[in-house]
Amino acid sequence: MLKQLHYRAIEPSDAMLLYTWYNSDDVTGGMCSRPYPYSLYSIRRAIEVGEYYSDRQRTLIVEMDGEPIALGVIRDVDMVNRQAEVGIVIGRTDQWGKGHSLEIGCELLRICFDLLGLHRVYSVIHAFNRISLLMASRYMTKEAVLRDAVYKDGVYWDNVIYSILKPEWELEKNK
Repeated sequence: MLKQLHYRAIEPSDAMLLYTWYNSDDVTGGMCSRPYPYSLYSIRRAIEVGEYYSDRQRTLIVEMDGEPIALGVIRDVDMVNRQAEVGIVIGRTDQWGKGHSLEIGCELLRICFDLLGLHRVYSVIHAFNRISLLMASRYMTKEAVLRDAVYKDGVYWDNVIYSILKPEWELEKNK
């Protein structure tokens, strides 16, 4: 049984946490290679200028028992076309494989459809990130493959795009 997860906005006091997670090869392994490490200064500045929470992006800290375990991201919010991209980063490696991604994903979809009033939500996933591909396929439909779109560790990888539309979400959440 999953413990109750709580969601909150990023605060200035979260800078060191983000710095640690963003610079961890384990945590960011499912993402494309970083061109350089993140600096604490750049993360503090991003928080200060509102990059994590704006009309175009909502980044949430996910907590369990008062401790941050993950980030839930809604980015590229497009209110004209009523769509956005979602992503999840489980920052605490001791929480991997415990079903949190599915629960966080459902909450992000609820926010997108029920609170923001979006029509389409999508996720772009690197083909080497097999766990994210599996999770996305639980609620979303595979839409497209962008061939050799990412270069990581000397290999070209595809990006796979999954999406879900509001009517599909309505059917899913009423099951």
